[in-house]
Amino acid sequence: MKIFLKKTINKGSFLFKNFILNKFYKCKIQNNCQIAFNTTVKNSIFEGQNKVGNFSKIETSKLGHYTYCGEFCRLQNVDIGRFVSIGSNVKTCFGAHPVNQEKMHPAFYNPDWKPSSLTNKRYFNNEHKYVYNNYTVKIEDNVWIGDDVNILDGVIIKSGAIIGANSQVRSSIPENAIAYGYPAKIVGYRKIESPQLHS
Repeated sequence: MKIFLKKTINKGSFLFKNFILNKFYKCKIQNNCQIAFNTTVKNSIFEGQNKVGNFSKIETSKLGHYTYCGEFCRLQNVDIGRFVSIGSNVKTCFGAHPVNQEKMHPAFYNPDWKPSSLTNKRYFNNEHKYVYNNYTVKIEDNVWIGDDVNILDGVIIKSGAIIGANSQVRSSIPENAIAYGYPAKIVGYRKIESPQLHS
């Protein structure tokens, strides 16, 4: 992922700002984006025509063309495709803990934590984690995510999927699947109709 040392906000982007309320760090925001009040964007790329609701925080993420999210979203380390509809209060949950070890706190397995004398100098590895260019969650094109959804680390939501409101997504969701619940379970698949040509 490219890191932009200065914020780049292209012409046509409409920031509901007050620079005291909106914070932008190391980000690139392309044409015609609308970013609402009290929003923080760090280390992120907006491809264009994006909308972000009030009080949201986008960090180390990429939003494809026409993707939008509602209010109070917290999206971190997520690669989001194009034409994705994200409701309010959607969160990506970053990090995992080694539940099969006696000590689960990061101080006992992560050298970045202090005091270093507690760590065993090895990182916990989640074999199922999706990691690409520092993104740990991937949401492909044309996905619809309802309000109050939590998406855990390592998840891939494939194109055309629908995630119902108040769900927790713990595992990857296949293409065109409809899933909801806590944890989210697949309840069906979208039936895509071919467009009818009228003569």
